[in-house]
Amino acid sequence: MKSCVVTANYACDPNKVWLYLTKPTLNGWRRDVSSYEESDDGLKAAEKNTDGSETKIVFTRKE
Repeated sequence: MKSCVVTANYACDPNKVWLYLTKPTLNGWRRDVSSYEESDDGLKAAEKNTDGSETKIVFTRKE
């Protein structure tokens, strides 16, 4: 499992930035992701990549 931290400054609404970071298929901004599935509670996600691999994401908290 990979752990990552995103640190950056954005000149737009933080809620929109978070939406784009957590919804990789939104408006096709992530061309390497073919599909995205999220659990009902929103704490687990699975990205199916165009190369056939799968990335599983577990969020430790939801705000």
